[in-house]
Amino acid sequence: MKIMIYEDNELDIQSLKNCIDTFFSKYSIPYQVDVCHASEKLLETIYNYDILFLDIELGNENGIHIGRIAKRKHKSCHIILTSKYKKYLIDGYSVKADCYLLKPISQEQFNVNLKRVVHEYSFDTASILDKKISRKRILLKDILYIEYYDRHSYIKLTNKQRIVTPYSLGYWENKLKPYSFSQCYRSYLVNCRFVADIKQDYVLLLNEEHIPLSRGFKKSFISSWLESVENQL
Repeated sequence: MKIMIYEDNELDIQSLKNCIDTFFSKYSIPYQVDVCHASEKLLETIYNYDILFLDIELGNENGIHIGRIAKRKHKSCHIILTSKYKKYLIDGYSVKADCYLLKPISQEQFNVNLKRVVHEYSFDTASILDKKISRKRILLKDILYIEYYDRHSYIKLTNKQRIVTPYSLGYWENKLKPYSFSQCYRSYLVNCRFVADIKQDYVLLLNEEHIPLSRGFKKSFISSWLESVENQL
């Protein structure tokens, strides 16, 4: 994971680097940290980074303005705003920042927020590459659900494509459970990120499809869905 820090205060840079080192070392996640002091360089190289720590108060520059441009250039970059003032929190929404860290940043505050960001990053980049089912890599974020019938499982994608696989639903459950997939019925494994609502006996997806929901799976499915929603907040 490649990380960029855009900050003009050396003490804050060192504090942030300490938090990053502690967090990523604890979870054994490979990472690289670079520090940038010029907005031109930042915007030229933003494509190379997965996470951007962006200070809002930058002397003559406006961190919010820089963040908007960075997000337009690299939509999948996770932006984390930092500031000494709570008043900038609302402005952060215009950047579509993943979170907002108030200085001085404590390790506890950092860990809570970064767990969620890393979870999002993992989901955005996770994929399936299996020549038995497709010559192309399948991104997990493109999978609506997996249905099993006639001794085959079928992957339903957001683009309405269906991919047949020789694997059982249990195989997919074990493989995809860490990525917010949960079983709602004996023959369905659903990506909780696409759940709009849970009714008495069915799951309503964002595309308005109805997936059956059985009593035996209802409690665990609701729990998985709520956890997925929490991770996206």
